[in-house]
Amino acid sequence: MIINVHTEPFHYITVTDIWTKTEYNEILAEMQYLESKGYFLDAEDTGTATDENNEALKKNKAQWIDHVYQDRKYSDILKHNRKIFDVLQQEIVNESWFFKLLEFDLDTTLVSYYENSDYYKSHQDKAKVTGLSWFFSKPQKFAGGDLIFTDFDLRFPVATDILILFPSNIKHEVTEIRMSKATQGKQLGRYAMNQFLCFTGKEYE
Repeated sequence: MIINVHTEPFHYITVTDIWTKTEYNEILAEMQYLESKGYFLDAEDTGTATDENNEALKKNKAQWIDHVYQDRKYSDILKHNRKIFDVLQQEIVNESWFFKLLEFDLDTTLVSYYENSDYYKSHQDKAKVTGLSWFFSKPQKFAGGDLIFTDFDLRFPVATDILILFPSNIKHEVTEIRMSKATQGKQLGRYAMNQFLCFTGKEYE
């Protein structure tokens, strides 16, 4: 696990070599299973950001994974994604005042799937920090799906074995996925795992 803390143009963290081969394959397999069984829902049913006309800004399918399981021990996704807390506990994180002072008391996980023509236009997340990882079958059978921080000259091409942590209020988007007809409908698109760290303050009530 290689952690890099960045403070320009805003504070964010990139982590490479985040997943073992087994962890990656188990997370991807669980996403594919849930998607094949109809657990993934349309954008309007998963709390999408909207524009000034209340139109959905994203076109994809997704599911709040915490809603699927009564106990996280039954999910490889919810078991392996605890690594985000290992990252935040590393001394190097103190190089960023934002992450050093980060306070949260709730985390939720949204998994999503992008097929041909799917996208997510520029938006903000309703959390304090967003953690994002990508998963897909190899060799890669799609183009697009990159992460762009809209207000900055910063783009992350879609890749495996990376975790990106950033302030949720920084505007970001997902470029449109493009797939050939031969690869569509075969779970060969772009899966993503989003972790949202939130602060509810309930423990202080």
